[in-house]
Amino acid sequence: MGMVLVRIDDRLIHGQVVENWMKFLKINHVIVVNDFVASDRMQKTLFSMAVPDHAKISILTITQAKEAILNGQFEGDKAMLLLVSPQDVLNLINKGVRIKEVNVGGMHYSPDKKQILKAISVSKEDIQAFQELDKLGVHLEARMVPDDEKIDIMKVIKREITQE
Repeated sequence: MGMVLVRIDDRLIHGQVVENWMKFLKINHVIVVNDFVASDRMQKTLFSMAVPDHAKISILTITQAKEAILNGQFEGDKAMLLLVSPQDVLNLINKGVRIKEVNVGGMHYSPDKKQILKAISVSKEDIQAFQELDKLGVHLEARMVPDDEKIDIMKVIKREITQE
């Protein structure tokens, strides 16, 4: 089966992921792809504790994730790939990983970002990365939990750009 969900969420593993997405999609392997988390023992421990016992967790750098995915390491799993930013997704694709669709969850507000949806704020760099993903044919949907309506994030970004 392999990857059944690729999600951008700057919180990575939290209640919406565990209680909603994992149960809805029957995920048995959570793959956190983040260079910082993969190099921090405390972060790795905390995220490992957040995943239910019935599921595996892998915490990998972008390069490690690329190698594991291209080598078919997750093909026997129902895996969820969790990344922090659209730049990380783009980086993974540029390394040769094929991704057709990305679910965009939480991207928190900061002073250099503009809020475009309830839980999604983007910087200029985020917008550029989303635009590049869109050009590559990646479908980008904003949806916090499975029951929420799917929102085409590119339509929202295009609307926000024209208002500036």
